[in-house]
Amino acid sequence: MSNALFNSLESIPQRRATDAVRNGRITSAGHATVHSGQRFIGKKELRNLVSISPQHIDRLEKAGQFPTRIRLGPGRVAWLLSEVTAWMEAKIMESRRQ
Repeated sequence: MSNALFNSLESIPQRRATDAVRNGRITSAGHATVHSGQRFIGKKELRNLVSISPQHIDRLEKAGQFPTRIRLGPGRVAWLLSEVTAWMEAKIMESRRQ
């Protein structure tokens, strides 16, 4: 079997999974439908985006003042970019009201 054919056959399950996510058929453990356009961000990207330490993010999460992480697997967590962006916008609005 040629490499090109083998590679295209190998990617079929990934394409189906991607299509299912795009069409909103896959749900998270919390039964929330994943909508197209949403994206996970990891710890490093989160830290760069919000410019606060991982320890402070943990404290805010535990206090219910920051979007909660989503467990993707053993030792792997992420946040929804849309939730983090909404949190940032709320912080901006809160800061400007004072």
